[in-house]
Amino acid sequence: MSKSKGNLVFVHELLGSGCDPMILRYALLNSHYRKDEMWSTQVLNSAEERVSRVRKALAKEEVAPTS
Repeated sequence: MSKSKGNLVFVHELLGSGCDPMILRYALLNSHYRKDEMWSTQVLNSAEERVSRVRKALAKEEVAPTS
């Protein structure tokens, strides 16, 4: 990505477009900070799906019995 090419994705633009901040956090924390990764809508969609599954699991009132 390059500022001169105009293909940067800014966090404030994603948040302004209605992106859930938790999904953005998950997408950014999903890879190692030193690893170069190209940003795409697929990365954001994958993070959205995973955050949704976590939220559903945490919202359950019934849990498996434990000893």
